[in-house]
Amino acid sequence: MPVGTLLGWSDLPADAGTWGLMDADTVRDLIEAASRHPRTRWCYTLTGLRDEAIAHACARGSHPWPQPQGSRGGPAAFGRRGSPSSWPS
Repeated sequence: MPVGTLLGWSDLPADAGTWGLMDADTVRDLIEAASRHPRTRWCYTLTGLRDEAIAHACARGSHPWPQPQGSRGGPAAFGRRGSPSSWPS
C-alpha cells in the first residue's frame, strides 16, 4: 500500500494481496480493523525506484491503528510534532 494512501494524503488505490485492488477508504478501514486483532503483525517493505525491495522489517507486539485525519495537503497538514509544520523556521 502506498504510504500516502495509508496516511490519508492520497486517494490512490492499494493492492491488498489476495483481495486485489481496493479503493483508499476501504483499505484504510481494513487496516484499522486488522490492527485491533491481537495476531496482526505490522511489516514494512521499502522499495526502490524500480520497485525492488531494499529493506524489510516487522514490528513486535500490538499496534492499534488510529486512522489519521489526513488530507491531500501532505504531512504538513497534520501539524504533529516532527512534521514540517512544527519545524523551526
